[in-house]
Amino acid sequence: MPSSPADTPSRQSFRIAASYGIVASGWILFSDQAVAWYFTDPHALTIAAMIKGWFFVLVTGAVLFLLVRRQLRKVSETAKAQQLAEAAVHRSEERFRALTTLSPDIISIFDREGHLTFNSAAALKIHGYREEDVLGQKTFNLVHPDDRDSIQAAFAEALRDPTKTVLARYRYRNADGSYRWMEALGSNQLDNPDIQGIISISRDISQQVRAEDERRAMQEQLLQAQKMEAIGQLAGGVAHDFNNILTVISLNLETLKNPDPDTNVGNVAAEIEAATQRATALTRQLLLFARRQAVQKRPIDLNQLIGRLLAMLRRLIGENIAMEFLPSPQPVWVHADAGMLEQVIVNLAVNARDAMPHGGRLVIAVSLQQFEPTPAHPTRRPGSFACVSVEDNGCGIEPAAQGRIFEPFYTTKKEGKGTGLGLATVFGIVEQHEGWIELESTVGHGATFRVALPSSDKGFAPPAPIQAQPAGGQESILVVEDDNTIRLLCMRVLRRLGYRAAEASQGNEALEVWQQHQGAFDLLLTDMIMPGGLSGLDVAHRLRTEKPELKVIVMSGYSLELKQLGNIDTKEIAYLAKPFTPAALAQSIRLALTQPRQ
Repeated sequence: MPSSPADTPSRQSFRIAASYGIVASGWILFSDQAVAWYFTDPHALTIAAMIKGWFFVLVTGAVLFLLVRRQLRKVSETAKAQQLAEAAVHRSEERFRALTTLSPDIISIFDREGHLTFNSAAALKIHGYREEDVLGQKTFNLVHPDDRDSIQAAFAEALRDPTKTVLARYRYRNADGSYRWMEALGSNQLDNPDIQGIISISRDISQQVRAEDERRAMQEQLLQAQKMEAIGQLAGGVAHDFNNILTVISLNLETLKNPDPDTNVGNVAAEIEAATQRATALTRQLLLFARRQAVQKRPIDLNQLIGRLLAMLRRLIGENIAMEFLPSPQPVWVHADAGMLEQVIVNLAVNARDAMPHGGRLVIAVSLQQFEPTPAHPTRRPGSFACVSVEDNGCGIEPAAQGRIFEPFYTTKKEGKGTGLGLATVFGIVEQHEGWIELESTVGHGATFRVALPSSDKGFAPPAPIQAQPAGGQESILVVEDDNTIRLLCMRVLRRLGYRAAEASQGNEALEVWQQHQGAFDLLLTDMIMPGGLSGLDVAHRLRTEKPELKVIVMSGYSLELKQLGNIDTKEIAYLAKPFTPAALAQSIRLALTQPRQ
């Protein structure tokens, strides 16, 4: 009969006695009947009874032996199993004790409310706390106040999802009041009968955090050093270009002050004008690079835009380079700033010219293409895009330089020959227009720059060209400009064109002049940034509250405020970029005065 865990010594003894009683009773009953039936002689019956008794003793003794031996064997097996289990528990406890004692990490167990129920010996070594110092406490209170919310959120996450292991970084207060950076892994073991808690293994990462901080500081120092080097390169390149421009202007002014009989005043003036145009182009390029040039997006057909540039580009690249323009068979519309796109084309053409010092071939093509991202061109976006490609057969670009060709201030030209802003400006403009630029080049076989811009289905009415003899008028204009020379020159141009003009040097003075004339002005021509606390936009907004139909032109070399307004609607506020010519000023004023407000 198999034993069960519920067997007790009393039950086992009773089972042996019952087995013995059953065997004995059966033997007495059946053996007495058998002897009485078989033997009739009294003497033989006595002998048979004696033999039967001895046989009974022998058989029952054997039965008792077997029953007792079986039971003792079970007892021995049970005791041995119990010893093995106790030994396994002891070994497990020893391993856990060795693990928690020798581990450099802190092993902790928390109950559901966050109270500490166990802490390993490493806590004393790392934080200086003995187990009895913190046992039963909510150790969240020892976490740095700035990290307490995050560590409590991690604990709550472990409670919500027992299958998830959570990771947390935090600062923990030491016994001496200082803090250490710790990183902990937590797991919900509340349902584990051997643990019944949230187990956490935390590690001191203070040295790692300090190393990261030091590495970050070194990177910032390196970046600052690179910035200073770049500024030096920029200053050198810009100074070189501006010094050349100033030299041309200075020499020609000296010629005008001390003319000889052969001096052609018209030619001298033309040279000064050309020099100012070069300075204008350089400052525009700097502003485009710095993204401080106001963006005025309009629907533009790339075929027309580039077509109007061809004559200038041919003069720019020289006669030893053959230029070919391949327009698209159909108009290719984009929503863009015409001046910025012209700068892109000019910069790419100049870059191609410099790659062909001994002559070559330049091809500019316009097309509408479908793009899909590829491993070679991950910046591509799917869809239809307007594409302008500029291809040359010059010296090509080294593979090592191709990765840096669009970096600000990076140039492969000789010192003093360039600022390294040309292609960086192109990249910035294209990015501002939500497009991308690709480069394909092989050394000795030329380079192809491909600009992709979002296409537009809106038509375009080309702007009216600046008239050689700009029209004037008799309207009243308020000129607000803090630079005395510019203000006086503007007043001179306006009066020569027949306008009635009043002037102010800053915003508050403009408001006084407005009141003196009782607001009898048709147009406000104002600088953007001025002393006194009021900008040109501030003045415009105040005056328009009194006279909503007032037309406004804002002048500026750059304007962060205009940039923040987004694309400028010239029907509301016109923008005139400095420097400008008298003809450009006259045309801007005429357009503003004749353009109805919406």
